[in-house]
Amino acid sequence: MSSEALSWAIRARIEKSSTKNLLMIVADLANHVTGEVFASLGYLQDATGLSKRTVLAALDELATPIEHGGLGILERTDERKGATNQIPVYLFHMRPEIPAIPKAAVRKSGAKTTPFPKQVQKRPETGDILHGEEVQKRTTEPSKGNQEEEIAPPSPNGEGTPHGMIDLFGNPVDPEPEQPIEHFVMERWAELKAAVPVIPGITVLSQARLKTIHARDADAASAGAKLGISPREVWVRVFEAIPRSGWLCGRNPPGPNYSKPHVTDIDEVLRPLEFLKILEGAHDDRPGSRPQKYDPDSGRSYGPVEQASRSVLADRRARRAESRERGYPGRGAGVDHPRLSHNPG
Repeated sequence: MSSEALSWAIRARIEKSSTKNLLMIVADLANHVTGEVFASLGYLQDATGLSKRTVLAALDELATPIEHGGLGILERTDERKGATNQIPVYLFHMRPEIPAIPKAAVRKSGAKTTPFPKQVQKRPETGDILHGEEVQKRTTEPSKGNQEEEIAPPSPNGEGTPHGMIDLFGNPVDPEPEQPIEHFVMERWAELKAAVPVIPGITVLSQARLKTIHARDADAASAGAKLGISPREVWVRVFEAIPRSGWLCGRNPPGPNYSKPHVTDIDEVLRPLEFLKILEGAHDDRPGSRPQKYDPDSGRSYGPVEQASRSVLADRRARRAESRERGYPGRGAGVDHPRLSHNPG
């Protein structure tokens, strides 16, 4: 797997979602030294969740040279590999002609900048731009006919710019469009795997996983509203909390019924309750981080809430055992009653 190619593919600006999905899959399959990519059509269908016709169309768009209207990311070769030597081999190229989304820096304050579209306004034949009841005059020579013209650059004090977004030199700053949540999650998970290699990577971005990611993003929005941070900051906190847990990263010894330590994966993190527990630091078993209690039977560390629940259950079991010792058979035990017995005599 080429992590560099996958990182570039995640940030590459591709219009068609099907082509973008296939690009991330082939980038993950690319050899990090030679750039070779080969995969069967059936595997690409299963990995992307797309139909055969859509996969072939997206593959053709990736392999068609730029001068012929394609993207030119894949280069066709005459070599074939696979068990039957029938799978065509492509060479993966990271094209500098294709713009890439810069890595968005997550603000520690949790403030989120809302992206806004580039302002383009229609000019009426009078040469004025109408904004409701307000009329703004042109700063340049008027032209004939209806034309699209960008608004004039804002003043250094931020007037005329939405949200007053300017740099230190007074130039307007266009905010970057927000990255799709599935690409954001894959990029953060790739960074997590680089820090904790034992955690398995994401090789298939199926439709089921896409649906689950969007569902957890809604939970992140709800949690972020209560915490006063953005949904993306919630995701970052979840991924930052995983390396702090020995149970999630395989550092705790396995339980008696398990042969190896527990290691989390993306599907476990995307579970509704697990997502919130990781966010709350329930699995943070570092010394002094939280009042944790290690259970050698399960190989897990429990927080205060789980400790209280387990204590209540333990007390109930103890009372039931004591009642049985005193002669009370307990609920569900079979007892012959004289009036209910069918034995003659």
